[in-house]
Amino acid sequence: MVHYTFLDSPISLVSELVRIEVCSVSSVLQLSDVWKSFGIVVALQGVSLRIGKGEALGLVGPNGAGKTTTIRVSLGILRRDRGEVLLFGRDPWIDPSVRRRVGVVHEKPSFIEGMKCIDWLIEVARFQGADISEIKRVLETVDLWDARYRKIRGFSAGMKQRLALAQALLHNPEFLILDEPLANLDPVSRRNFIELLNRIRMERRLTMLITSHTLHELLSLSTRVAVIDRGRIVFEGRAEDVRKVLGLSIARIRCGDSHRLAAMLRDQSFVKDVRVLDEETLEVIMDPRLRYKLFEVLAEASRAGMEIHDVESRIPEMEEMLRRLRGG
Repeated sequence: MVHYTFLDSPISLVSELVRIEVCSVSSVLQLSDVWKSFGIVVALQGVSLRIGKGEALGLVGPNGAGKTTTIRVSLGILRRDRGEVLLFGRDPWIDPSVRRRVGVVHEKPSFIEGMKCIDWLIEVARFQGADISEIKRVLETVDLWDARYRKIRGFSAGMKQRLALAQALLHNPEFLILDEPLANLDPVSRRNFIELLNRIRMERRLTMLITSHTLHELLSLSTRVAVIDRGRIVFEGRAEDVRKVLGLSIARIRCGDSHRLAAMLRDQSFVKDVRVLDEETLEVIMDPRLRYKLFEVLAEASRAGMEIHDVESRIPEMEEMLRRLRGG
């Protein structure tokens, strides 16, 4: 849809044209009323999003909400049915070369497991046309330089995710897209990866789009959050605005000794309550703004020899927010 603005003078016309040009240049990604269907299934319904230079937008929603489809349409890998997509001011479906300015970390990165880490990145660099000398820098950035001669099959899940990040950074992208980057990581690895991403974004001044079905993780990574539900953007705002909608946060933790961990957590100021459900499971009620402190406590517990098996949202936060947005 084209909107016409009638201006009173040539000066105001020039000002408006300059404003439009500045807006276009400062937008790394812009989606306007984008629709996409697969047969009778409507995956995206009028999605509009804008990511400015230097922003980190968290796109959150339940499984099947349209997050991955949004990424593929944004990169021009999928053709939209209608609407407009601009990546660095260009349509990626018409001009796929613009993708060279983007790095992508997939939800389930794949490697040739029998290769050494450094050999794999050499092959990736050759395929991308990237400078092989960049390999040392990216491996140091993700703290894998000392593991460069190890075979990938011996890497932990956290190390493989850091390798995927190194691979995405190899060609010095301006825009980094991460699809469910924290999936399948243990609590300590999640916290470490969040800290790594935040550090890289600040040091490199990267623009980021991060998807997740877990809201609290995105609040630690994003400057803004957009909630997608059934192919529609139902909420968009600052991370602080999301926390106001949610109120308290609840996490369910599976561990080796729930009573021992509960004793540690009850001494923390950010914890409102702890419920022991059984010998290996407990729930923690806390201030969502200080949720990151939970992972610091869990890391300390792990170092003390306590087994931490899993942490999951228990409100569940996403369902609770969607219920409120739907007026339920």
